[in-house]
Amino acid sequence: DRSIDGRSVAASNELAAHAETETAFLLQQLAQRLSSFDGNLLLWHVRDDQPLSEIARALGLSQRTMRRAWLRLQRQLQRELMV
Repeated sequence: DRSIDGRSVAASNELAAHAETETAFLLQQLAQRLSSFDGNLLLWHVRDDQPLSEIARALGLSQRTMRRAWLRLQRQLQRELMV
């Protein structure tokens, strides 16, 4: 095993994989608390790294409408998570 600052690369990779799994789980839990539209928007844009323009096109919405929906969702999440 190679070592980086006293930790093996394998251990470092294992920690990164665990953090990624935990993040995905928490994101899914958050999405389930939202409306279907907002939850899907959150998952597609954040988890799946889909650009808003592609999501808008897939849903048959204008990019402007999608951008407004994303900004509204961001404000909602900021309010809820900053409590």
